[in-house]
Amino acid sequence: MKWILPLLFVSLGFSFTVKVITNTDGVIAYYGSEGQVVLKKGENLIEFNRPVLMKFSAFYGEGWVSPRKVLVDSTGTVYVIASLKTVNVSIDTSPSAKFYITSEQGKFYIGDTPFKGKIPPGKWNFLFEADGYYPLKRILNIEEGKSYYFKLEPKSLYTFVTTPAASAFVDDAFLGETPVSTILKSGTHTVSFFVKGIPAKRLEIHVDKDSKPTILRVELPRLVHITVTTDPYPAFVTVDGEVFRSPVVLRTLEGEHHVECWLDGYEKVKRDLNISSDLNISCDMDRIFHRLVFTDEGTLTLDGELVGYGREFRVADGFHVLEFEWSNGKKGFWVKEVKFNEFIAPSKDIGTVIVLSKKFIVDGEEYAGPVALNLRVGKHMLYSNGALISFDVAEGDVKVLPGGGALFVLSEPQGLKMIVRTSSGLKEVVSPEIIGAVGKVSIVPIEGCKIGKMYNVNLKDGEYKVILIDSRCLGGSSK
Repeated sequence: MKWILPLLFVSLGFSFTVKVITNTDGVIAYYGSEGQVVLKKGENLIEFNRPVLMKFSAFYGEGWVSPRKVLVDSTGTVYVIASLKTVNVSIDTSPSAKFYITSEQGKFYIGDTPFKGKIPPGKWNFLFEADGYYPLKRILNIEEGKSYYFKLEPKSLYTFVTTPAASAFVDDAFLGETPVSTILKSGTHTVSFFVKGIPAKRLEIHVDKDSKPTILRVELPRLVHITVTTDPYPAFVTVDGEVFRSPVVLRTLEGEHHVECWLDGYEKVKRDLNISSDLNISCDMDRIFHRLVFTDEGTLTLDGELVGYGREFRVADGFHVLEFEWSNGKKGFWVKEVKFNEFIAPSKDIGTVIVLSKKFIVDGEEYAGPVALNLRVGKHMLYSNGALISFDVAEGDVKVLPGGGALFVLSEPQGLKMIVRTSSGLKEVVSPEIIGAVGKVSIVPIEGCKIGKMYNVNLKDGEYKVILIDSRCLGGSSK
């Protein structure tokens, strides 16, 4: 039988009907100060014209009832289960779940596991529900003091397996190191995998109530070791645009990479590689040479060393100090980069002045030094450090100004870092460099195959010298 129980409320201009279903007669529904009503077994239709907090009691406070209170504010159904007698029981599940008693009258919510409390004795149909798990139905004979435990079967169990192993995060929360498993609730989730040195891998996973246990296998980019050696070395190595000095050992992602090895005065080596495992790369670079052809035969001194007599010479690409004396007695002096084949004529009415000042003016033109200038024969004016100096240039002559000696420091390879000690103290230089000093000059390379070896040169006032330090490592050994 259906009961319609009108309540005497002040009308607010709207009304709604709530269906209350009970498993027994005698459940009392309270409406606060508005009153109460005794419900009959089955359906009870109650009409409201405003939201109400309904409270339920079994048999005037005796026995057991669930739920105890419900806020009703729109048309709907409320299930209430009650019993005169109750017993103490313990019910637990893995994972925590909501559990209900079901009957012909409906589904009655009891509580959440783990549960310790009173419920009606006897045989009942129980339903356990948890998000991400299959519903579990059990018929239980409820008795005083008994304990019940059930394990729900997951339907959205995800196991993540990555190669290589990675740190796994779900919705920015750390899950663990793969392989790792977790239960995902219904909805969309962001799964991220992190390995040091590898860009993060992110995936979106949609889970619904019917999702099955899933093993998700993810192949992440692997790190490989690349070793690059050069002959000679040290040289420059570029890996995907990033510059290093050889030898190079680095970790990078497998896949396609572009490697270049280069050094001033040597042929560049280029490699396009698809790397899937650790790899050793060797760059053997060929020296670049140019032809210097003079107008007549003579004697060439290259970088402070006598090369020989002749008209044509093979000179390595790069920065050099050239001194040439023709058979007719004329002399030439050049401090220059040799970058291509050249034809060189005698220096007619030309002499050289090596100026050691950092900033100076010669014949009204500004320069940054130290530097060697080839000037016409005759008188010239030098303004340096606040002083004006007049000097003469003779044909084929080499003069050092404003005083002291000049040491041309060259190296193989060029661009070598060195520590230089003079009477003025220590400083770091990069070859090629002109050092102004008088007395003992000590040079120690801090790169290449001659690291730590000391070279000593003594300079007199007005004197110039050239030192070439070969710090290449050829074929894995010093030369």
